[in-house]
Formats: sequence, structure tokens, C-alpha cells
Amino acid sequence: MHNVKYFRLLFMSVITICSCLWPLLSYGAGQPEYYARWMKLPSDSLLEKGRAFANDGVHADSALTCFTILVNRYSDKLPKKEKYICARGYSAMCFVYFFEYFDYSKALESLGKADEISRSIGVEMPQIYLNYGHVYSTIGDQNLDRKSSLLGIDYMLKAFRSALKVKDWSIVNTAFGNTISASYKLGKLDMLAEDWEEYEKTVNRNTDSVEFTKFNIQLYKSLKLMTAGRYKAAIKIFDDVIAEMPLDVSHIRYTLVVLEYKAEAYANMGNYEKAVKSMLRMEKLSKEFEVKDAYIEIYRILAGYYKQLGQLDKMEECYSKYFRVKDEILNYMQAARINEMKFLGEMRNIEAQMEAVKQKAERQRVIMLAVGIVALIVFVSTFIVVRKNKKLLAANRSLYDKNVEIIKSEEEERKARKQYEHQLSELRSRLSALDSPGNEAQVAGNEAAYDGEGRASTEKYKNSNLDDDDKAMLIERIRNVMEDTDSICSNDFSAERLASLVGSKYKYVSQVINETFGCNFSTFLNNYRIKEACRRISDIDKYGHLTIEAISESVGFKSRSTFVTQFKRVTGLTPSEYQKMTRSDYKQ
Repeated sequence: MHNVKYFRLLFMSVITICSCLWPLLSYGAGQPEYYARWMKLPSDSLLEKGRAFANDGVHADSALTCFTILVNRYSDKLPKKEKYICARGYSAMCFVYFFEYFDYSKALESLGKADEISRSIGVEMPQIYLNYGHVYSTIGDQNLDRKSSLLGIDYMLKAFRSALKVKDWSIVNTAFGNTISASYKLGKLDMLAEDWEEYEKTVNRNTDSVEFTKFNIQLYKSLKLMTAGRYKAAIKIFDDVIAEMPLDVSHIRYTLVVLEYKAEAYANMGNYEKAVKSMLRMEKLSKEFEVKDAYIEIYRILAGYYKQLGQLDKMEECYSKYFRVKDEILNYMQAARINEMKFLGEMRNIEAQMEAVKQKAERQRVIMLAVGIVALIVFVSTFIVVRKNKKLLAANRSLYDKNVEIIKSEEEERKARKQYEHQLSELRSRLSALDSPGNEAQVAGNEAAYDGEGRASTEKYKNSNLDDDDKAMLIERIRNVMEDTDSICSNDFSAERLASLVGSKYKYVSQVINETFGCNFSTFLNNYRIKEACRRISDIDKYGHLTIEAISESVGFKSRSTFVTQFKRVTGLTPSEYQKMTRSDYKQ
């Protein structure tokens, strides 16, 4: 019962602590709904969701949010697989910054972090090299920066060679195709000779992306012919490519590239009419598939061809379109930059919220640790209390049993003494009933002697100390009075009252009590009253309805505190402890 009680206390303590701390443990409130939802996604799912947003062309901000949540999970403590996903997330961020926001610096910053993570885990990622190639090639084209263009080619070749090792045929084809065009524009196509052999040998055995592989092979061969001045042969290949290439969103840019090179071949042959015709078809397809970034190149080139034909009005018209489109693109880029700035502001807010989440999560760990420590302390304390309680309970049980045994022994002794006194009284009655005069005289002589002894004793008490016989007789009388519970349980019972009842003087009663029992009258009386209290507590049938305070009053104590103190002194237990054990035994 006691163990159950204390373990219940332990449980309730822990529950109370947790309920008080729970408000501090909850976190994440106030986050955007979508943000809170995406935060729960696993890293690989978050990456794929972001890539889907990036590829649809209209949810760049959502894509960037997904990637930001993902990369902010990075930690040195993450397993290698999770670090790899974070690196892919940074690489994907580059795609959004580059193609959607035209923010080349942030694109390069994201790639730098992706590259750093990939190196730390010892994994080479071709996609990172490919994205580096895109960025630097674009910077080189827009700024006529040959150094950046060459750096772009270098990264494209790294992407190509790295992708070959892991057989990522998509990157192999994309990287080599871009390298072919970039190298041709710089007049560096010959630098691809060794890589071309490797590409043709390896990729031709691959069944994936067959059409793109074939395109790259045809493009390389046609541009080699262009470099050699064999324009008609090159045009024939261009026509074959255009005829075989599907006209859809996935393939349109390949067709546009070939049409531009075909127009260049005709121009190099001096046939500007056919060159214009090829560029006009390129313009038509660009409008049809809304490839707006191609307009600038189309109108710039067309203006040059019309100039060669002497069609100056058309030349001016193309230049007008060129500048208008360039302005539109510039405005678009400015709008994109504005949107980017707006979104980045939102992202900073989100990142601040994420930092708050991290801090709350850290506080949660600290609080939970504290809760654990408190719970452990409570548990250990309870365990110690239970052990001590067991020992105390055993000790109290021993004290209780001893007190019960003492009371029983005293009760048997009292009964034996009463029986002896009864027998002695009967003997005296028989003697006093004898009929002979001699006997009567003898009895009278005895009585006179007794009375004389009593009177002598009284006189003796006045003038000298008690002798042993007097003490024995007085002790017996005192015991008889003290065993009268009605007398000793009276509130006004005193030493004077005891002396009166035993027919002696106060000083003799005090003397006998001190010498015989080793205590003063107050302690002597309290001992008897406490023993009577024990008897009444043990008598469940008669006194079980009484409270401790009522028991105290019934045996003559005016103060509950005095009763408890004296009870503890005599028995070693409190009245409540004694009562619990009595009732426990009674139930059994």
C-alpha cells in the first residue's frame, strides 16, 4: 500500500512537471501554412518538389523556398546521404537564380556551397560542373568575355568527363553538346578532338537518349565541315537534323541552333537570300514556341544579312526590333530582379523564422533534459523515501508489537495480583468468622496491632523515613488506585488526590513513586494514561469510532499536543501510527 502511494506520487509529480513545461515545448507557431507543411517533408521529397516548381517556369519562388528549407538542414553531423541531398539542393538553387532571376552571383555562390559539400563527402557531382559551365558561358557571351567563355568550356568538359564515369548520359549529352557550340564560336573546335573520340566510342553503345546523342554527333561533324569551309556538306547535315528533329518544347532549341548554323553556312557562301530565309524560319518557330531569348540573336543577325543585301529598310526594321526586344528582355530581367529582391526579403523572414525554430528546438532539448533530471531526482528521492519508509514501517511494527506485549503482560500481572488479593481477603474473612472467645481476642489483638501499626506508621511518616514494609504496602495501594481508570482519567486527578486515596501523605507518595518507578508523579500518571489510551485504541469495537483527539480527552489529557508527545515518549510511536497498525491487524 505504501509503495503504491509513493509511486503514485512519483507519477503525478512527473505529469505535473511536464504539464507546466509543455507550453515551452511547443514551437513552430506563426509559420506560413505551406512552410510548416514543407518543413515536415523528407529531404529527398523536398528536393523533388522544388525541382518540379523550378521546371514549370512559373513558381520560381516556391522552388527557392523548398531548396532553402532543404539546404538549411545541412550540418556536419548529418549522414553522408543527407549531405549529398543538400549539395543537390544548392545546385538546384543555382538553376533558379540563373534561369529565373538572372542573378549570376548568387548562382555561383550556391554552386560554391554545393561543390564544398560534395568535396567534403568525397563525391564528384557532374551537375555542379555543368551549372558552372552554363553560368560562365553565358557571362562570356553577354559580355564578350573570352576568358569567361573558355572557363565555361572547361567546366563543360569536366561535367562531360565526370558524367562519363558514372554513366549519367543526360549530362554527358548536354555537356558535350554545349561544349561543341561554345568551342566553335571561339574557333576552338579542334580542342575537342580527344574528347570527341571518347564520346563517340562510349555514347554510341548507350541506348538512352539516342536522339540527343545522334544530334551531338551530327552537330560536331557539321561544324567540323564548317571550319573546313565545306559549307554545302554541312548544310546537308543540317537539313537532315531539322527533318528528323521533332517540333515540340523539348526539342525546339536544338532545331533553332541548327537553323542559325545553316544561315551562317549560306552567308559564308555569299547566299544571303537563303541565309535570311533560314533566319526567318527561326523567327517563326521562336514566336510559335515563345523562345523569347532567341529574338535578340535572330534580329541582330538578320539586320546584318539585310545590310549585305542592301535592303536597308528591312535592316533598320530588324535593328528596331532588336533594340525593342533587348529592352523588353532588360525590363523583364529588371522585373525579375525586383521580384527576386522581394522574394529574398521574404526568404530572410523565413530564414529568421527557421532560426527561431532552431533556437526553440534547442530550448526544447534543454528543457526535456531538465525534465528528465527532475524526474530522475523525484524517482531517486521517492525510491529512497520508499526504502526508508519500509525500514521505518518495520521499526514501527516492532515497537507496536512490543507495546502490545507489554500491555498484555501488565494486564496478566494485574489479574494475577487481583486474584492473589482476593484469595488473601477470603482468608482474612474466614479468620474473622471464628466463634471462640480466644479467637475473637486474637483477632481483636491482631486488628489492634494492625491499627496500632497504622497509627504508628502514620506517626512514623511524620518523623522518620519509610521502611521497606511501609513502602511495599504503599506501592500496592498506589497500584490499586492507578489501575482504577475512572480515577486517573479524571481531569482533576493529582498527586494530592492520589495521596488521599491511598491514605498517606503527598511527600510519601512522591517518595515511593520516585524511588520505585524512577520518575515524578506527572510522568508516572502519564505512563498509566498512555497505557490506557493504547488499550482504548486497540479496542476497536468499543472505541473505534473515536478520533485521536477524543481518545486523548477520554484519558485525561487537556492538550492534543501534550498527548501526542507523551504517547511518542512511552510507545515510540505517534497515536496515528499506533491506530493504523491496530486497524490493520483488526481487518486481518
